Amino acid sequence: MPELSQFSFSPQEVLELLIKKQGIHEGIWALRFQYILTGADIPYGKTNELVPSAILRIPKFVLQKLEAEKGNSLDAAKVNPAKSNATKVKRVKK
Repeated sequence: MPELSQFSFSPQEVLELLIKKQGIHEGIWALRFQYILTGADIPYGKTNELVPSAILRIPKFVLQKLEAEKGNSLDAAKVNPAKSNATKVKRVKK
């Protein structure tokens, strides 16, 4: 079987993974981005002619808690339910 060198994730999958990674068990959460838009003249084509261009940088991903479910949000209680105390059993060493 060939070795995989690339994996793809949907925004919903990334949001679910981040909710689980942070140990969040309640609330409606959405994945947001901090972004910076900059303009510059950038060389383009075979002649490297300078053309006005926009550069969008995304320096941070943000988990934001919402008041209600909307858009691409997830309910943490559904994707990462807290384990109930009834299912936790302490093992005692003898």
